[in-house]
Amino acid sequence: MMPVEIDPSEVRPARAAAREASRSRLRRPAMLAALAVVGIGGCAGLAAAAYPTISGLLRPRPPEVHFGRVADMPEIKDGIPALRTTPPPVVRTVAIPPATPPAAPAALLDPTPAAPPRA
Repeated sequence: MMPVEIDPSEVRPARAAAREASRSRLRRPAMLAALAVVGIGGCAGLAAAAYPTISGLLRPRPPEVHFGRVADMPEIKDGIPALRTTPPPVVRTVAIPPATPPAAPAALLDPTPAAPPRA
């Protein structure tokens, strides 16, 4: 048999220690777990911050109709609404002329070239 000679560039690097291998095996699951915790914490923080805003929007509003005595309302006398005493407002009408298309420049309408072609 012939002796086998291997070039130093073809030699595999020495294996990492068992401790480093276990550390690299645990690194990816630990990173995924940390990202999951950050994501769940972010969602919980968003929900906690949005709760007062959403509950404020959904809270029933006070009625805008105010009930009071008829005597306090000047437009109602003796239980009957007062009729309008002022004439209705005058609406001014304005006549708008029909739209006309814009005039095209004469150069666009002329089919002959502006300068004869050079030979």
